[in-house]
Amino acid sequence: MTGDLLAEGGAALIVFDRLHPLLFEDASLALLDQALRWWTPLVHSAMAVLLLITETICLDWYPQGLGLPYFASVRLSCEQQQWLYRRREIVGLAAEVKVLKNKLASLGQPVRIEIPV
Repeated sequence: MTGDLLAEGGAALIVFDRLHPLLFEDASLALLDQALRWWTPLVHSAMAVLLLITETICLDWYPQGLGLPYFASVRLSCEQQQWLYRRREIVGLAAEVKVLKNKLASLGQPVRIEIPV
């Protein structure tokens, strides 16, 4: 379905969330790698964004053979710093975002963001 959406220009943004469990299954790993090879030119021609959200043990660790970090044009690391409170009620989350990879620009300084809930 993803390939069809990209080929037809039917999506500007496609998000895959929580890929972490798939990264440990060899069959899924091979299918994801094959799909990324097929989707990369489609994403470019459709002027779309393909956002893959993963968890890793550490910033430089990915399973052997996974091309995900190499296909990425931009890689960000988001790390929770603290919950934001107002009168003992959680109203948001503070996180630090670091640019780990950017094919079109130099790497920047970490930035603290606050995300309301």
